[in-house]
Amino acid sequence: MKIPKYAQLEIERRMLIPSEMAPDLSELPYADIEDRYLNGGRLRLRKVTEFGETESVYKLCKKYGPTGIYEEPIVNVYLTLQEYDSLRFLPGFDLVKRRYRYEYQGRRFSIDAHSGSLTDLYLCECETDSTPALLEIAFPPFATEDVTADPQFSGASLAQTQKEMKIALKTTISST
Repeated sequence: MKIPKYAQLEIERRMLIPSEMAPDLSELPYADIEDRYLNGGRLRLRKVTEFGETESVYKLCKKYGPTGIYEEPIVNVYLTLQEYDSLRFLPGFDLVKRRYRYEYQGRRFSIDAHSGSLTDLYLCECETDSTPALLEIAFPPFATEDVTADPQFSGASLAQTQKEMKIALKTTISST
């Protein structure tokens, strides 16, 4: 597999957490993440604000598409607030989530708790440097279904689904 110039290979696995099995997240460290998946390509604009911080981190990410079940080349460009603001008005689909850091069996996981119309959606992720290492990782028992290869659970798909749900809700409200 050839990785595009300046990109790195992201190797991760995502598992669905049924909302009734979600652990207590109230005491865990977290970051608030605001994503905009831009129309017409594979670009994502991201704002990350760590709990207790007043400054955010801004970046533009290019995802090239999966090269395997768990692998995808990506590249990030870190932005200033002014650069972020100038790109924020481009058309796209938004997704907001809170990413918790969770430790299990000596391994660090991310648990994403989504907001808006996706409030009951929880995903557990883990990244490694190699696919064999990733497949050896035991996920927490509440992470029940591997959705890594399911396109419905990609960030871009979730953002688009949420936007379509908002449009449908507005249409329903305006017609009543």
